[in-house]
Amino acid sequence: MAIDATSIGEKESFERQLTRLKTETEKKHGKTVEQLYEERVTRVRDAIEMRVPDRVPVTMQTGVFAARYAGVPLSTMYYDHGVYRDACLKTLLDFEPDSASVAAGISGPVNDLLDVRNQSWPGGTLPPDIPYQFIEGEYMKAEEYDLLLADPSDFVLRCFLPRVYGILEPLAKLPPFRNMVGGGGFTAILGFFLRPEFKKLAERMSKAAREQDRMRSEGVNLAEVTTRKRK
Repeated sequence: MAIDATSIGEKESFERQLTRLKTETEKKHGKTVEQLYEERVTRVRDAIEMRVPDRVPVTMQTGVFAARYAGVPLSTMYYDHGVYRDACLKTLLDFEPDSASVAAGISGPVNDLLDVRNQSWPGGTLPPDIPYQFIEGEYMKAEEYDLLLADPSDFVLRCFLPRVYGILEPLAKLPPFRNMVGGGGFTAILGFFLRPEFKKLAERMSKAAREQDRMRSEGVNLAEVTTRKRK
């Protein structure tokens, strides 16, 4: 079943596209989508409850495969979520699994804003069609085991996170929070946050949080429209 990868937001709304796909699916199978949904639910439930289903249920994850199958760059998972969403829909409609794990994608802009250093991703620090890569690094040093065991939060905040996310490097300059019990308390370090690097940190973290919230909302919406029974 063909899906126009440029349709969302340009030629038709997502809801309108789903209505069209619903009609095509019902015509293909001679059943309503509600009936097809119940068949899949029954098949999966029978397998879970140790009954013999009408056939072995099939599940899948869209992930990189959806982009490959639809013929779009892997970078769409990070930077062009409308196109990647269409790729996921095409994959699900063509393979018709009984259940599936579908994500709206990963936010490349969030990775960019946070200056992620323990991974490379397509369209960001890698060419558009090269898969995600984990970057090996010494994110915890041998002499830091005692610090980790004595104060895990301090290690994570002032050592681990600044090494993994470049934007968080200023956190390494903070004194241990355990030293703020008594004396001047937290007010003793307020001057740190007037420094340019902390102002930049706050600005970029705010942008990253807004982008992450947008992605979360889009993911919830995609899950709802691809799993609910449409009346």
